[in-house]
Amino acid sequence: MELRPMGQVRISLRNLILALKDQLPLSRAFRNFLITGQAWGLFSVNSHISLTSGKPKVLWPNPGSARKECKRLEKSHGGTFSVYKCAFCDGYHIGRSRTRSEAKQRITLTLTKDANK
Repeated sequence: MELRPMGQVRISLRNLILALKDQLPLSRAFRNFLITGQAWGLFSVNSHISLTSGKPKVLWPNPGSARKECKRLEKSHGGTFSVYKCAFCDGYHIGRSRTRSEAKQRITLTLTKDANK
């Protein structure tokens, strides 16, 4: 995989289709897009790039190996982790599931940091 600067990271049509297919069945897709809103993150460059380091996230070649790592992370760090197909690269990434209040706090902190720049 060719690494590009953050501004040049682009969604691949093939990977986008695979990422959307990964949200199936429709009941799960409905919940993830319309009720929890968590699946909209697939379209953000932050689903591929780490906010803290600005570098690409760890790439897992298949969902099975990523799920193993999720279980290990849940045991060692607590919380809930999930695997998702990246629309930007040919791999899978691991994300930490947040509650709505945690997500709001993170958005507020990000907006505050951006306003202070």
